[in-house]
Amino acid sequence: AVLKAEKVNLKGDIYPEYSIENYYRPEDDRLLYLKLKNYLVENGSIPENAVIHKPRKDGSDGPIVKNVKVYEKAGLCVITPNGAASNDKMHRIDLFKKDGKYYACPVYMADVYAKKLPNKVVAITGDWITIDDSFEFQFSLYQNDLIKIKKKKPIEMKKKFKNEKSTKADALESDEWLAYYNGFDISGAKIDFKSHDSCYEVHGAGIMNLISIEKYYVDIMGKIYKAPKEERKGF
Repeated sequence: AVLKAEKVNLKGDIYPEYSIENYYRPEDDRLLYLKLKNYLVENGSIPENAVIHKPRKDGSDGPIVKNVKVYEKAGLCVITPNGAASNDKMHRIDLFKKDGKYYACPVYMADVYAKKLPNKVVAITGDWITIDDSFEFQFSLYQNDLIKIKKKKPIEMKKKFKNEKSTKADALESDEWLAYYNGFDISGAKIDFKSHDSCYEVHGAGIMNLISIEKYYVDIMGKIYKAPKEERKGF
């Protein structure tokens, strides 16, 4: 969060000459906004591990605040029923296989609202490749889907949160991971994934070099099972 010199008229504001940049609708939760702004003014920043409680009207502490809404600038966007969505925000990836290699077709929010499935997979070099009958659809991946990844060489998972008191290793290595999908990088056809507790993460594992990638589900009892075969879905 960043402060800027801009006056905001809110009841009880002791620092009216400042505002939190790009904060979404401060008036929706005035007490929380003022608490966060006061902390920023008086301390300069909010540490990543800071514990901030949502203030109640009676002055007592409410639940811990994990995130807040902010505005995000987008050069291109598409109009939605509730406003606009960033044109370049990725909705999911559709995974295909051809000649023993995996390929990903990114599906953006613009595609969702246009209700038109894209038909090209990411190429590491050169133009993206048009999907034809030689590509076999595997499944779609959304944020936090559970996946099992196998590779010939070990993949290193690095610790995301540094804590001097933690006894966990700073990094772990394995040629097989059961982890959660966390994003896709079109610049090198690479996926990001993280451990179940979000303590460890991998940025940029190339999908074309994988032995296999499988999708899994977890039922309400905690049992993990392989996802059934999928058909590619439209909108």
